[in-house]
Amino acid sequence: MENIGVCVYSYQNKNLFKTIFEIIDKSSQKNILYFYIIDQNSVDRTRSLDKPDIHASIVYRHITWDSIKSPIAHKQDAFKLLNKKYYMQIGDDVSLIKNWDTYAIQFLNSNKNSIISGNSTVSLKNKNLFMIEAERMLSNKFNRISYVDRNFIFALSEDFAKINYPTYLKYYGEEESISIDLINSGVDIYNFPEEYISINKNSVEDKYVPFSLTHNYNQFIEKYSKEIEKNFNVNLTNLPFEDSDVSYDTAQSQIDRMGGLRYLNRIKEIR
Repeated sequence: MENIGVCVYSYQNKNLFKTIFEIIDKSSQKNILYFYIIDQNSVDRTRSLDKPDIHASIVYRHITWDSIKSPIAHKQDAFKLLNKKYYMQIGDDVSLIKNWDTYAIQFLNSNKNSIISGNSTVSLKNKNLFMIEAERMLSNKFNRISYVDRNFIFALSEDFAKINYPTYLKYYGEEESISIDLINSGVDIYNFPEEYISINKNSVEDKYVPFSLTHNYNQFIEKYSKEIEKNFNVNLTNLPFEDSDVSYDTAQSQIDRMGGLRYLNRIKEIR
């Protein structure tokens, strides 16, 4: 019996708990699952976990929908807190086959210094002058690839700990940074066969979010442009503008906790 830490970051997804319960139900029940759920939502859904037959340990964190804290920082918090032998980072709209945990662990036991990510082979090219576009082709077997998919990562924690979570970013640059850190650490990346997993990308790219998706992206380019050219054969240039969020934590601001009366020095009542 093994311990698997599972991190799920979700932004405004009504199907979050359907995904969570399916992950649990389709596990082999031979390993212990420890969930750390980050639910960035307008409603605290703690009561959705009030089920007596949940065969897993769950830590639920409700984050206000308008928080600008980096989702990547939330994931790093999860990785540190879970601290289990195996670590899985999974999207909030991903389906897994029955006994998925057995298949993943068996593969890693046979392939040392490796992680599993996504369900496709990957071809990389320029999306534009500033960003990478990953063209993914579903595959029915394990393939060695060079680029992770944030929607599914399964690894020994000791291998995944070799990366530095790019918490200075909030979305763009995350997959590139993790991929390069793994490559430089001598950790191989393999896809999970498509028959084992279905990834329905519930992407924040298609939603209004309160944080900048390109937060500190130019800093990422300056740090990794040479590595990107070396490993992916793609040339990137800086964005022509800065689109980063404020550097302070808005959740700690006292101003937002004050009422609208702060703008008034006199109240007139009409009877």
